[in-house]
Amino acid sequence: MYLCQAIMLAEHPWIIAVFFLIATLYSAAGFGGGSGYLALLSQLSSEQLLIRTAAYICNIVVTGTNSLRHQKFKWFSWKETWPWIVLAVPCSFLGGTVAMGNDAYLLLLGGVLLVAAVLLMLRPTPSNQTSGALNKTWVQLGMGGMIGFLAGVVGIGGGIFLSPLLHLTNWRSPERIASVSSVFILVNALAGGTGYVLSNGMGDDYSLYLFLSLAVVGGALLGTKFSFSERGRRRIRFITGVLVLLVGLRLLWQNG
Repeated sequence: MYLCQAIMLAEHPWIIAVFFLIATLYSAAGFGGGSGYLALLSQLSSEQLLIRTAAYICNIVVTGTNSLRHQKFKWFSWKETWPWIVLAVPCSFLGGTVAMGNDAYLLLLGGVLLVAAVLLMLRPTPSNQTSGALNKTWVQLGMGGMIGFLAGVVGIGGGIFLSPLLHLTNWRSPERIASVSSVFILVNALAGGTGYVLSNGMGDDYSLYLFLSLAVVGGALLGTKFSFSERGRRRIRFITGVLVLLVGLRLLWQNG
């Protein structure tokens, strides 16, 4: 267990480079990187405060950067985005206030990572038809709220669940989905992180958070500049899914 972030930085300085890589790959594939940060940190520490806070902060930094760039590219549509986040924000805040023991948290995290890994590895079936159900406002409100609450409890933004769902149902173009998902992650991470910090604080040492934030903002800027083909994005999602799957299985084995 690491009680001081400076100790983790001293013993694992390579974590900064890995976070930069995670942010780059996730941004290129249209995600914020929450599951990647959680997967890595959970292997280095069992300290829930450090794991959840770092994941929240990095998610906010990456998706904030991505959202600004998507706005510049004119991908963002408030009309398409607001139904997903109206209930997600308060539900994520409530999820962030949920108190859990470290063992229970790591067990839940393992299960969530397994589901996230499967969603990452699924391949959408090409189709010109969109899902009618996901165009209904009440469905978007309900699903946004459920994903937001789970995201708040675990310490992510929830885009790892929303984005694959939207891709699998051909809800909108990949660019529109990336934009909606980035904003969804951003507001949920802000809400969930606020709820968690108000309930638990952030600790007394912020050195790790600072260095990781600098690393992921660089990764986000680089990742959103990459012009990957759809095949390239699928490969990134699949490789990331395999890695997340292995970590999820390990957490369940260790804490089950």
